[in-house]
Amino acid sequence: MAYTRGISCTRRRDRDGVTFEEALKNTGFLGDPENNLSTNPPKFYVELHVEQGPELYREGYHIGIPQGIVGLKVVELTFKGSQDHASSPQSIRRDALTGLTHIKSKLEEYVAEREDKLRTTIGRVNVSPNVFNIVPGEVKFTVDIRSYDPKTIDEALKYIVDEGESIARKRNLEFNYENLWYIDRVLFDKEVVETIEESCTELGFKCKKTWSWAGHDAQNMAKITRTGMIFIPSVNGKSHSKEEYSRDEDLARGLLVLLNTILALDKI
Repeated sequence: MAYTRGISCTRRRDRDGVTFEEALKNTGFLGDPENNLSTNPPKFYVELHVEQGPELYREGYHIGIPQGIVGLKVVELTFKGSQDHASSPQSIRRDALTGLTHIKSKLEEYVAEREDKLRTTIGRVNVSPNVFNIVPGEVKFTVDIRSYDPKTIDEALKYIVDEGESIARKRNLEFNYENLWYIDRVLFDKEVVETIEESCTELGFKCKKTWSWAGHDAQNMAKITRTGMIFIPSVNGKSHSKEEYSRDEDLARGLLVLLNTILALDKI
């Protein structure tokens, strides 16, 4: 079986079949080409952000310096069995939900051995017919796979598909998968990364080189200019939720590093 890279996010379509570009045109937010930064890019781009993870806070670092942003692949898996009433005995069921529970358990074990370079998330699940007293006849679910190593992503996908095919054979189910989309890994400019590190040293801040496991504006800016990021700790690693919180002293350190970095880059 071939494991293709999938569909680029720039060509993704929503549930109505509309592309991102078409949506911008339809809403009047596409903008004029002459106002696009790609036609007149800045010399550098540096982005200050919370880590969106627990590493800096847990390990006591003041600043994180991402080397880049990890690659991301999203696939959708489908198990098909046979819809049946809750009165049916276990021995004759073709329960599609079994496929999901098996893969989730096996995947957690797989990632636990590779947590330094791999993250996976089963975030969307559709069970049919989704009735309390009916054995599910079909289950569709997504797996979000992230790593700074493209090979690791491909290996994880192969593992997931192999496990899906294995459980399908054992449980008399049908199984297939579809690559929904992907985003390639982005590497930041080495000189910008070094300048950020030098700024931390001059200010006496404890810093650590790391990776961004979430997407940022810097991901797109890196396509047109020399780019880097500065991370500050997020308490308990919480982000994009009401629990997100960064301490005032961490905010201040981040601003000082950003200021020093910009002043240094301005001399290059």
